[in-house]
Amino acid sequence: MRLAHALALLPLLAVPGMAAEPEKIVRSVLPGETVRVYIAYHVERDCTRSGEIRLAMIEPPAQGRLFLKETTTRGGFSYNNPRYACNQREIPAVEVVYEASGKADGLQRARYGLVFGDGQMRLIDAEITVWAPPAEPKAE
Repeated sequence: MRLAHALALLPLLAVPGMAAEPEKIVRSVLPGETVRVYIAYHVERDCTRSGEIRLAMIEPPAQGRLFLKETTTRGGFSYNNPRYACNQREIPAVEVVYEASGKADGLQRARYGLVFGDGQMRLIDAEITVWAPPAEPKAE
């Protein structure tokens, strides 16, 4: 990583409300395919979107790419959370998707942050295994 790029990301690593340790995600995918790595939502009490969620790439995968995709999901709020009613309906969300290149193979590592509208950030370490199943033996 270039020094200027790393220095530009330093403010993102000290955002209040960010967990001290990154969350670790492990996935696998076939070459040329996509896989959902993570899903995130940030909503108000009335279940409407609470600002934009942005992807801050800290260490991109060596092959393939990570990107955000708009979606909806059901909330996972605890009973005592004022947003508990959002568990009963579809709410706006984003998926972090990994797209493997057609020739990728092996373990791809990435570190990224999800930056929420209120300035909080969730740091994620992703390990994605790109593998091709062994070819079937030829029948003689």
